[in-house]
Amino acid sequence: MYTNQQNLSAFDNLREESEDEEVDINVPEESPEEVEEDSTGEQDESEYFPPAGLLVPGFYAPPNDIAKANGLAILFPKLVSEFVAPQSEYLPPHVLVMLEINKRYAALEAVKKYKASVIHMGIFKAKSPPHAVHIAYTVRQYDSLAKRHDRTQFL
Repeated sequence: MYTNQQNLSAFDNLREESEDEEVDINVPEESPEEVEEDSTGEQDESEYFPPAGLLVPGFYAPPNDIAKANGLAILFPKLVSEFVAPQSEYLPPHVLVMLEINKRYAALEAVKKYKASVIHMGIFKAKSPPHAVHIAYTVRQYDSLAKRHDRTQFL
């Protein structure tokens, strides 16, 4: 182990060493990139460069162009309204079909051919469409609710 005396003597030896040692490092005066930039001689004065040490936070933008435009429209509505009119979501032509619940299995058979074209499907309970209450997303979910309801009725 080193003692304090040995540490101090090593420190004194370090002080006594000369600092005039010649170091051979070749430092180019200008890098090739700087030479190319200077040769054009044109700089955009309107381009903003933040001062050194300024922390600039990152900003997430989705890869979808419409989502980017809509996000910017929400954050900066005055700036965006001058340049771009945001596009609304595309909703294909659609039809609402209402059937009685006892025809649910026949409806599923008819929809099988057009499964890719069905946007949403649900089961609602109502006496009239404006007063409808959503009770299930699928026939299977409705059947399980109906079974539980039947069991609780008979218990």
